[in-house]
Amino acid sequence: KTAPEVRTTGFSLALSPVPDTLPEMPLRLEQFGFFDKNSGATRTRRNLPHWEQSGVCAFVTFRMADALPQGVIHAWVTERDGWLRAQGIDPADQNWRAALDALPEETVNEFHRTFTRRMHGLLDAGHGSCFLRRKELRRVVEDTLGYWQGERCLLAGWVIMPNHVHVLVQPAPGHGLRELCESWKRYSATRINRMLSRSGQLWQAESWDHLLRHAGYLAKYRRYLKRNPVKARLPETDYTLWLPEIEGLGEE
Repeated sequence: KTAPEVRTTGFSLALSPVPDTLPEMPLRLEQFGFFDKNSGATRTRRNLPHWEQSGVCAFVTFRMADALPQGVIHAWVTERDGWLRAQGIDPADQNWRAALDALPEETVNEFHRTFTRRMHGLLDAGHGSCFLRRKELRRVVEDTLGYWQGERCLLAGWVIMPNHVHVLVQPAPGHGLRELCESWKRYSATRINRMLSRSGQLWQAESWDHLLRHAGYLAKYRRYLKRNPVKARLPETDYTLWLPEIEGLGEE
């Protein structure tokens, strides 16, 4: 695939129309990899910690720049940092996520129940412009996510909400998660801004990502994608859900 009009980190996408449907391809559970704490992983940090491990599936959330008021974010971070300190973890340490993952699994789950779910709930409250309520704008994001399916990534599902996107993705060897996410956001922002006759930042610069530990987490997050619009009480006109069948993945 070649696309000279918009250059992005790692690859490019054209502003020309794309196919109406995502390429159909059979998916099998054995195609997906999961985090191995005994294998090498890359850790980076901006405002959030980010982990990458080759051949591992991740749950990624990226949101629109105005999706969360600054006061809401500040209160959430303050409470989260207090919880981490109570566990003996310094939130200013760039490796705090590694320290968190080293805690007993039930403690890690408590963290996600308390803070990760709350953050998702804040997103579901519908703050900001919520441009993605519009079907034609969600379609831009849908086409962008699916463009490299089976070539530079494997997608296990996504839901496009009014002001944020959740996606299950495994980058192909030689392609990083950060590279992929930045390219998705850069390209979709260019198209959406053009369609809205606007300029400026559309997406929050950083994405939130979590490497999946085992197949149970893949099934869990796919259930989350399916239930998220229902929990947010969205009409079918306000979101787009895509969940391909994955052979061998036991799901309720």
